[in-house]
Amino acid sequence: ENKSNCLPLFEEISDKTVQGRVFDAVNAIYRYGMIANRKVEELRIKEDILKANELRMKECFEKREETIKLDVRGQLFTAPKRVFATKFGNYLHAIVSSEISVPSNNGTYFIDCYPGTFGRILSYLSSGLMSLDGMNKFETDTLLASMEYLLIDDITTPLQISYQDCKLPPTVSDELLALFHFVEATDNNIQRLESNEQRWRDCEAKLQDELQRQRSGDLITLNVGGREFRTYKSNLRKTERTGCSYFHALLCNDSWSSSHNGIYQIDRSPDGFERILEFLCSGSLSLHGLPPTTLEVVADNLTYFHIAQPAENSLGMITSASLLVWRMPVLTEGAERPHMSLSEDRSSVFKSAGGCAWNACARSQDAIDRFTVRIDALGIHKNAMIGFVPQDSEAFREGGGNQRVCGWYFGVHDGKLYSPEDGDLGRPYASALSLRNTLTVCFNRLSGEISFQKYGTSLGVAFRNVRAQRLCAAVEMWEENMCFTLIE
Repeated sequence: ENKSNCLPLFEEISDKTVQGRVFDAVNAIYRYGMIANRKVEELRIKEDILKANELRMKECFEKREETIKLDVRGQLFTAPKRVFATKFGNYLHAIVSSEISVPSNNGTYFIDCYPGTFGRILSYLSSGLMSLDGMNKFETDTLLASMEYLLIDDITTPLQISYQDCKLPPTVSDELLALFHFVEATDNNIQRLESNEQRWRDCEAKLQDELQRQRSGDLITLNVGGREFRTYKSNLRKTERTGCSYFHALLCNDSWSSSHNGIYQIDRSPDGFERILEFLCSGSLSLHGLPPTTLEVVADNLTYFHIAQPAENSLGMITSASLLVWRMPVLTEGAERPHMSLSEDRSSVFKSAGGCAWNACARSQDAIDRFTVRIDALGIHKNAMIGFVPQDSEAFREGGGNQRVCGWYFGVHDGKLYSPEDGDLGRPYASALSLRNTLTVCFNRLSGEISFQKYGTSLGVAFRNVRAQRLCAAVEMWEENMCFTLIE
């Protein structure tokens, strides 16, 4: 507390070098002590701010109705308000805990997200578990986009500050090191508080922006063939991705008037319209999981609405029922003839030559998070692999043997797992497959896990910590006359 108290100690030390070192140590302790005092005071101020904010959030939360109604692009979702307070610092939490939040006249809160996967987000808030089982690539992509829009990530609980790491040890000899750790721990707590404050400010800023858009009359309701959809007019006016569409033309020249209740009527089939609306809002147009009849309706509506499509979703692709296909074998100069062939629609792959050896491997044309393969033909030994390979892997080879080079595989012949990425060369997992069996392979991009399903029954997580984000379906074949068909 006072450096002068140390002067008698210096006079008793005859060695000037030792005396200088002691003096430097005392000075260092004094400086760090002053810094520690300032840091503790700063931390206390920020804690007071945090407690005041938490009190306001609690008061606001208690005033809300017990059941919260959400209007997700025209579809109604309801949940107890406690569900929205389980994960701290996201947009849904702000809806029930911020003073800024105000419901619409009908008591709902509008959410501009894809409704098809929104139920999974509510389940995640309620249980803390996120499942992607049964989801196709489009649904997975829109789920991830919705979670980003709602500011939902790894921060899940209110911040708690602990002083456990800030206690000084009793021995004087360790005092300087203890002060250093004390300052460091206090500084870390301050940074966590500042991060927490900024996160809440971001939530309220987004909430304020959304409310401003709604109050300005930007929100629009479309009745498409008897089904209602809601979004912002500004989404329908966008031209950078869709060109000058039907909606852009009508909204920009004020030639489109709503009915007496403010709803705009569109005499078209509503089938698949949520995909078109998602494209208008986010620029993501995916056709995964749509049956052929709905594909035709989507194609017809895109033409009617004068919506330009991205090159990867050309009209020819939309009207085709086979959206997941095997990639054509790549022929390079000097390479031997491929040992496999594809059916006309590229849904089935055959090993047509090469004898008994790992010398034939097929992968899907595009990246996919989920696919199902049916075994249409097996050899005597049943030696084959089904799994994923990274889309951008330079190690992948159609000549086979990829289970030792790249990817994650299920052994058809033994039910074991194979992956050079994890060092697996036959890890026990499940029973072998047989002729006409179906195997579904799923990649959870949120958790980085790959799992398998036999006839729709989960076999459990097979691989964890998969870092690649874009994976392609893959099949390795050992014997001739084997055949595998992509069925979804």
